[in-house]
Amino acid sequence: MQIREMQKADIAEVARIAQAIMPFAWSELTFSNSMGTHYHAAVLEENQKIIGFVISRILLPECEIMNIGVRADYQHQGYGELLLQHVIQKAQQENVKKIWLEVRVSNEAALALYQKYLFKKIHVRKDYYSREKQREDAVILARIIE
Repeated sequence: MQIREMQKADIAEVARIAQAIMPFAWSELTFSNSMGTHYHAAVLEENQKIIGFVISRILLPECEIMNIGVRADYQHQGYGELLLQHVIQKAQQENVKKIWLEVRVSNEAALALYQKYLFKKIHVRKDYYSREKQREDAVILARIIE
């Protein structure tokens, strides 16, 4: 098991993973654009198979977790937690003071994970996400780095 920097050759697989687990997932082009300046894109790999990914953007003094995902058949096994730990460590190395993200209010597993890592709710964006024929709130979470 290793976490490594995402390569251009990984984009199609990462996009397939995202599209399988997320409504309105990012396109290959969006993933490609997230490999530029200020972005940190990483994949979690086991036996040369990509299991998950994380994209963050560092604009000091903040880091935003833009996208994180794990293959459906690998979820609830701690892989998302490994990716989150990776982002936190990277942020600490870069002297980030605050990490923030947004998550669907219905994503209870993600909310529990972020709370475990001391992320606190700072705002709710009403009706932010589309969900079939309904709208769903986004919860904005932040963690202060001491």
